[in-house]
Order: sequence, then C-alpha cells, then structure tokens
Amino acid sequence: MLILISIILFLIWLLIFVVTWLSGLLYLYRPNRDETGPSPLVLPFVAPCLVTLLVVVNDLPKWLIGVAFFSDFSSLLVLAFVPKLLRELWETSRFTCVLGLFGIHESVKVTLTLHRSGKYFLKKKWPREFWEVEMIELNEEGTYTACEGGFELRDVELSTRRVLREKEGGYWVVVEQELKDCPKKRHSLFNCHLEVSKDISE
Repeated sequence: MLILISIILFLIWLLIFVVTWLSGLLYLYRPNRDETGPSPLVLPFVAPCLVTLLVVVNDLPKWLIGVAFFSDFSSLLVLAFVPKLLRELWETSRFTCVLGLFGIHESVKVTLTLHRSGKYFLKKKWPREFWEVEMIELNEEGTYTACEGGFELRDVELSTRRVLREKEGGYWVVVEQELKDCPKKRHSLFNCHLEVSKDISE
C-alpha cells in the first residue's frame, strides 16, 4: 500500500513538473506574446509539497525537498514576482495616500487616490442587482503629475489622459482624452465632480 501511494505521488509530481515547465517555456519562447495568448500553468508549491510527502513517507534524504523546490517552475515564478507585487501594493496603499477623492458620476461610484509614489488608483463601481450580468467594478492604475490648478493623470497603458482642476471644494475632470484604442470597456469621467474623501487619511 505504501509503495502504491508513493508511486501515485511521484506520478502526480512528474505530471505537474512537466506540464508547468512546458507551458512556461512555450509562453516565454513563442514569437508573439500578447494579452490574448495563453498564460503558463502556475501551481505554486504543489509539486514541492508532494516531494516532501514522498520524503517523509519513504524516509528519503531531506535534500530532495530543496531540489524539488528550486526546480519547480511555478514556485520560482511566484517568488520572483513577490517583491514587485509587494512594492505595487505599498505604492497604492492607504499609508502612502496623499489625497483621496470620491464622487458619483452618472450613477457610477468613483474613488480616486493619489499616492506619494506618483501613482494613482481609480475605482469605478456600478450599482447592480444580483441578477444583472453586467460590469460591477473596474479598477485602473497609472501615474499623475501636478499641473496648474490640479493634476494630470495617465493610465499604465498610456491610453487615457485626464486633467483634474481644483474648484468648488473639490476637483473636476475637465479633460478626458483617449490617446489610443483600448479593448477594455471604459466609462468616461469627463465633467465628473470629485470631493475630498474624509475616510482616507493623508
């Protein structure tokens, strides 16, 4: 019975190892990598856990666990992106927020935060009933710079430019310019009034 379990664990590990590496290499070396193409299969830490079980059950050398971990494509990929992910989360967190704005534009709830890193985070939320199959929320990130009487915003795709002007106790979106076609559905914020949010500490 123990041998059968070990064989099953080994076969599962081998399948995950081969499939994740093949999908990852095909993704990296295909000529045209775009948003619509297939992504690599990522199953982080699953294969090393299976090897750990094999080592414990069969009393195998412990160094096999390290070999399994550092040869696992999914685990290495996740660890490689952890610092970048943590940095991005920090750069748009409430702890780095210098200005929080909130408004309702054509029934859409709009929240905009500007951060010390020079980045902004924009959230649009649609009021929907539970049976409605429509967009509920759309998030956008980008960079901002101070300009005369307000701020200029450009999203990370460099497809949209907005200008905010400070007046009437808040900010108005006085310019929204589409710089290039974007496949994502957007909701224009032109002429949207945003008030300073008291819920977001500076």
